[in-house]
Amino acid sequence: MVSNIFRVLISNGIVALVGLISSLLLPNLLSIDDYAEYQTFILYIGYVALFHLGFPNGLSIKYAGKSFRSIEKRQLKGEMRLLLIIISAFSVLLFLLYTFTRNIIFLYVAIMAFCSCYLGAVTQLLQAWGIFDLYAISHVIISALPLALPIIIYVLLGKASATISIVSYILVYVIVTILYLLWQIILGRNYSCAKIFSKENRDTEITGLLFHIGSYINVLFHSVDKQLIKWYCSVQEFSYYSFAITMQSTMTILLTAVSQPLFPYIAAGKLDSQKKVSFVKRSLLMLGSLSGAAYFVCSLIVENWIPKYSNSLLVIKIYFALFPAMAVINCLYFNYYKVKKLKYRYTIDLLFMFALAVVLDLAAIKLNNGHIGVAMATVVVYYFWLIYGAKVFPELKLTKNEYAFIFLYLMLFFGIQRVTSNIIGMLLFVLIDYILCQTLFREEMKSILDYILEKLKKLSR
Repeated sequence: MVSNIFRVLISNGIVALVGLISSLLLPNLLSIDDYAEYQTFILYIGYVALFHLGFPNGLSIKYAGKSFRSIEKRQLKGEMRLLLIIISAFSVLLFLLYTFTRNIIFLYVAIMAFCSCYLGAVTQLLQAWGIFDLYAISHVIISALPLALPIIIYVLLGKASATISIVSYILVYVIVTILYLLWQIILGRNYSCAKIFSKENRDTEITGLLFHIGSYINVLFHSVDKQLIKWYCSVQEFSYYSFAITMQSTMTILLTAVSQPLFPYIAAGKLDSQKKVSFVKRSLLMLGSLSGAAYFVCSLIVENWIPKYSNSLLVIKIYFALFPAMAVINCLYFNYYKVKKLKYRYTIDLLFMFALAVVLDLAAIKLNNGHIGVAMATVVVYYFWLIYGAKVFPELKLTKNEYAFIFLYLMLFFGIQRVTSNIIGMLLFVLIDYILCQTLFREEMKSILDYILEKLKKLSR
């Protein structure tokens, strides 16, 4: 699992680097209104996952922990054809909607609905089969290139706009989709196709749809703050908040690198003792706390290179406090729901969290706290979910030391922001966070440091 984490970590590192450069340059190249239009496109394409109806989720659960060589290729060929039928139908409907309304956003979404759903299914399967080398390459291409292409076009042609950025994004997805479709055709030409509308596929769809409903509520949960700001706040506030979310996404590469290989690892039953579970949970809390240092990096970048987005720091200095909670929720809770096949519980819990987020976000807006209040509400919801999830999964119950760690981390994160120098603030934060980890999670820290030292010795030989 560790080698897979490093593969994903390297790919995410490349994506993060490109994302960071894009986050620095694109807001400067675009006007605030153009940046808001581009971020509106990003917001809307986040909703297109609805159109695969959960069939990739069902496939991911079905194939989790299995190798690609061991699966029945005829059945897989039929499953992929069914997926193409589903997403093609929705794309055609969206295209028809565009022809009637002539609203260009429907054309964008029609194309992205097909490409994003198809590529999402492919990457889910690669994760389920444990093919993380190909997954890592694919992840870099479809995540980094759409961010880099508008910058390249500006360097070559001296032009930058929301339309150029959006079309560039779509173009990358279209090309990669075509390449994977050709690969699918080549791999399947030696196999006949199993029945498409079969009982087995129906059962896969039912399982996937139930999880998909929950997953889609999760998409809504993660985008509700941004959507409400789009509806109720000014264009400037939407741009500032979107910029903060973009920076947050760039800084979560470590969490993503751990989350993705964990699913097949847990599904294969390798997290088979309370000691292992506790180690992973505490490691995630420590990883999340260390990610809080990203606030100082963002502050340094904004103050020196993108001063027109300095108001975003008011969001970032609150929003980045959620990293420890996000690490456990994304990497453990979501994977446990799937592995334990808690379809109904997953959906109900996500619906509850979504409703809570809507209520708190709207309350923040109505109290005239705007995008700052929404950031506060989001952090509250995440930590509530962290505590709530520990009740759902008894093996993930939070201990006194873990509660103390969370409380002290929040005190550290908000307290250290009083330091005016970003560099000194970051160094103090990392030092105190290390002391905190050593004090409360001594055994886990020793295991992690021993492992790192062992790897460094091997590299030096």
